Amino acid sequence: MKVKLFFLFIIFHFQFTISNVSFSQSFHRTYGRWGAETGTCVQSTLDGNYVISSYTTVLGLGYEDAYLLKVDTAGTLLWSKTYGGSLSDKAYFVSTCTDGGFILTGVTSSFGAGNYDLYLIRTDSNGNLLWSTAVGGSGNDYGWNVVQTNDGGFLAAGYSTSFSNANWDGYLVKTNSGGILQWAKVFGGAQMDAFYGLANTNDGGYILTGASATHSAGSSDMWLLKLNSNGDTLWTKLYGRLTEDAGNAVIQTSDGGYMVVGDIHVSDTTGAHHAALLKTDSQGNMQWVNVYGSHPGSEIGYAVRQTPDEGYVLMGNTGAYGGGGNDMLLVKTNSSGGLMWSKTYGTTGDEDGWYFHKTPHEGNMIVAGTTSFGAGQYDVYLVNTDSLGNSFCHQTSPVPSVSSPLLQLSSGTIVISGGTASTPNTVTNIPNTITTDPCALVGIAENENKSYEVSIYPNPFSESAIIEVIGIQSSTIGFEFIMYDVFGREAIRLPITDHRLLITRGSLASGIYFYKLSSIEKITPIIIGTGKIVIE
Repeated sequence: MKVKLFFLFIIFHFQFTISNVSFSQSFHRTYGRWGAETGTCVQSTLDGNYVISSYTTVLGLGYEDAYLLKVDTAGTLLWSKTYGGSLSDKAYFVSTCTDGGFILTGVTSSFGAGNYDLYLIRTDSNGNLLWSTAVGGSGNDYGWNVVQTNDGGFLAAGYSTSFSNANWDGYLVKTNSGGILQWAKVFGGAQMDAFYGLANTNDGGYILTGASATHSAGSSDMWLLKLNSNGDTLWTKLYGRLTEDAGNAVIQTSDGGYMVVGDIHVSDTTGAHHAALLKTDSQGNMQWVNVYGSHPGSEIGYAVRQTPDEGYVLMGNTGAYGGGGNDMLLVKTNSSGGLMWSKTYGTTGDEDGWYFHKTPHEGNMIVAGTTSFGAGQYDVYLVNTDSLGNSFCHQTSPVPSVSSPLLQLSSGTIVISGGTASTPNTVTNIPNTITTDPCALVGIAENENKSYEVSIYPNPFSESAIIEVIGIQSSTIGFEFIMYDVFGREAIRLPITDHRLLITRGSLASGIYFYKLSSIEKITPIIIGTGKIVIE
């Protein structure tokens, strides 16, 4: 199962001046606010722009809300919307529909039959809600990927505990064009099994990948299934070692075969894992497999695209290269998996890539994920590169080792049916999203209401600091200062009765904190500024 880890560091930003470079085609951008936003997928839109799925802790109406953003080819925000209820609602994937609208899948605890239900959200081209559906049972049911089907309906893949003995099973849900459930199927056995990747195939069927422990050679294997248009299994394959291996995404290749991207543990004893590409023929017979990474290894592959030269680009994460923490990783190979180039993207903090897309603009690539830099704890992160992976900012060019592990092959699966559908009362919201440019020189205080200037000094501080706000009229409106730790817990809340406020650390531990400065005498508070404070 895909695990997301976030580490927060102080970020330094530098202005780069590159001659003869079009920054409208290569850029870094973040989107969010003072809370936590996680970017999960990016796709091209029919009008040549980009749409990003995400989820947010502060921009919606519940504890967490699904979050959809549309940006132009220069990364400029066109609009953003949130969707959900009073509890936790997340979007893990978005696909562009034939009418220019969008279909999102993820998970909801605000609606449905169990703890969590697979969540489908259908919008028009402007992000306006058309319908939403929650599907599942009494346990936990997640949607991880979704495609539009040839009949105009939708197919979502993920995993479920509702229809097994508390273990995860692969979960497949089919609806018509209006979100009405047509069928739901559960794939798996006695152990943990899950779907992560899904794609349409040229014959009108589907190809799925994930991880299966039920029939594996070790802890879990890469899992590949070919289905017809009705969701019936045509064949199933497993590839793995005496370790924990998984497929995270799959595409059909130009020769009618399939390419699976994921991670394979390269050692049976150390637990080291590398990003992996596994190529099969049209029947799932393995043709070659390569892993890419450093020793002892900390790379995972999450998405793959075939290039016009019949090679491939792998997108993933690495903790071995780059500026610090996790960094986004792109690896370009030839048609047989040989390394051609690789790039990482990130600052001294932690960047977590989830998905990427080949754009229609001269072979550019656009990567979506999350960064600890931005307007809050962590923000949606978008990196647009040229066809060689160059973004001209916060980038390195590592040379990972390449090897071909020996895998054991097997097959087998069990299929049952399960799932009921409900129609949630999904609430939409139009948030005030802040966009930042990590490649530009910015200060640590990121103001939201430009009528005021917020200054914090010294920052970092060891014992005390002064918050100074220029433009406050204390006689007409009241303001308060709130500081949070990295887990979103309130650490300090103080009123501001003058243009200056002295804060002291007291018993607060050293580390990074986040502040929000806002009004307190209006029904809808005015946020004056947000940013980071470091206690040494």
